[in-house]
Amino acid sequence: MRRLLLLLVLLTVSGMLWWYHQQSPPPAIQVIISKADQLSSGEPRWQVQYQLEQPVQQLVFIRNPDLSRASRWQPLDSGFLISHNANNDELIRRHDGAEFTTVSFALTADYVALGKDYAPFSPFTDGGMAWFTGRFKVCPEHCGHSGELRYAFTQQALADDFIRTASSSGQQQLSWLEGADDGQVIYVGPQQANSAWLDSIIDPGLPYALRTSLHYDMPQLLEFFNQRLGHLPRAPMILASYSSTNDGRYGNQGGVIGNQLFVHWYGHSMFERMQEANFIQDTLWFFAHEVGHLYQANGFDNDDAWIHEGAAEFKAYYY
Repeated sequence: MRRLLLLLVLLTVSGMLWWYHQQSPPPAIQVIISKADQLSSGEPRWQVQYQLEQPVQQLVFIRNPDLSRASRWQPLDSGFLISHNANNDELIRRHDGAEFTTVSFALTADYVALGKDYAPFSPFTDGGMAWFTGRFKVCPEHCGHSGELRYAFTQQALADDFIRTASSSGQQQLSWLEGADDGQVIYVGPQQANSAWLDSIIDPGLPYALRTSLHYDMPQLLEFFNQRLGHLPRAPMILASYSSTNDGRYGNQGGVIGNQLFVHWYGHSMFERMQEANFIQDTLWFFAHEVGHLYQANGFDNDDAWIHEGAAEFKAYYY
């Protein structure tokens, strides 16, 4: 009788442990992004560190638009490297193939336009920086179950920096959780959060006429769509930044992630380019198109891109 009772207790405990294991999510991968004191060049140092609870032989990046991390990320421990496999997935490994739980890299924090993804960093002329969390998401060993992963991000910054996410803000250090989806844009810099319905972070280095247009026209644009499509569930966050180049490249790139709308202009002769007859009008069209996506609320998948983009283009035309 005692043996039977003990067996029942053991079965019950093991069943509860199995159920708890099935219900509890896996431990979050710690991703610590730090902006350190400035170097002699005047540029701050940016680093990323990954911390895992269980040792792994490799970390695989979820998003692999190119193979630029191998040249733009420098391991702080010479025992590590970034390589790629036959599928052009970028991987973090040790040279000796040993397992690890922690790895850190120094980052190249300037603007680079990625053809099929959002830029990892978008500098502001006042020293601020916007960066994309999706660029830093990795999978232990492989990404076959990436949908189950969680990421505990922490941003560490200088004492006078403000840290702003889509839903929170702070100074010096801010932490938040994300899944393995696209991610969000994080701002780190001198512009503090405001209480306005429209949360905007606009680069003071942009031409005055463009900044004025963004401040004046964006609230009207959103109200135009609010009256016709219903109010958005959350106030959008708008980021507009600019950086110069020294190789003759110029252009702009942007998009919508969640309730964030962002655009980065880059290249020479920004003030001269803005004198073109349709510059402001084309900029408003771009923003109206992207704002149109905010009201679609992920209602279409990639197979319906012609509807997704066509509807946003129609909204821009209608506005």
